[in-house]
Amino acid sequence: MDEREALIQTILDNPTDDAARLVYADWQQEHGNEAHAELIRAQLAGTPEGNARAAELLARPEFAALTEFNTFERGFVTGAKGFGGFDGFGALEGFTAAEGYDVRTLDEVPLDRVLFVDCCDYGDSCWPNPESAARVAAHPVARRVRRMSFFECSLDAGVLRAFANSPHLLNLRDVFFNDCGTAPAAIAELLLAPGVRVERLRICGENNYWYELAEPLARVLADPRAARLRVLNVSADFTAPSLADALLAAPDLPNLRVQLRASADWLTPAVRAALVSRYGARIAFEDWNEVFSL
Repeated sequence: MDEREALIQTILDNPTDDAARLVYADWQQEHGNEAHAELIRAQLAGTPEGNARAAELLARPEFAALTEFNTFERGFVTGAKGFGGFDGFGALEGFTAAEGYDVRTLDEVPLDRVLFVDCCDYGDSCWPNPESAARVAAHPVARRVRRMSFFECSLDAGVLRAFANSPHLLNLRDVFFNDCGTAPAAIAELLLAPGVRVERLRICGENNYWYELAEPLARVLADPRAARLRVLNVSADFTAPSLADALLAAPDLPNLRVQLRASADWLTPAVRAALVSRYGARIAFEDWNEVFSL
């Protein structure tokens, strides 16, 4: 990790610390990136004068690759998204060329100004494939990925395995499968990959993929790295009673909150009572259409 990445990693690890951002602003100025340095300071100041100056700076061409679709907050883009099958990922909140928008390549995105990226797939013709995922996983942009969300697709397990092998995926915290399925074993590989520190895992939807979830999940929960998990939400239709066995056999994880679908066939009163006895107030049961607090 070079000096710039080390400074950005400090900000990633301490996102509310203005001092870390100011240190980076000084570094940017010392290395010829005066506009970004001034933007950080102006937005952190939050004064009318600072806000006016920030607007002037963001109108400059050097910020054009990001400002069309993204918002700078406290000097950085913190909610960029990569849509589609990852080939258009470099657009960071852009769309595919077929939809009439310009898609920039990965190397044209000024990553020194981006903190977090949500890596998203919205189904239809944009489903990711292992080859395109591998290209992103090998690129420094993967260091900015905060969340992976997959929607309405049958996800090739090779996509998750490509990211599991990434040397850059150090800041992934959330993995969501919404009405989407994949090989449960590949989820375990991703969550247990070196450097990955997932805190929230959500599996929901009506696809028939999750009968074999228990064994890989048990493997994850038994690993010391499971101490990083804060939320486990499994509200998919097709899960098996063995899921309860995996949760009951897991080591004590005092920071983990578990959320299950109340209407699951295997969630009998006896099973529910056993889970409540094990997890106490840290387990919740809700219907499919209820919104869990993640």
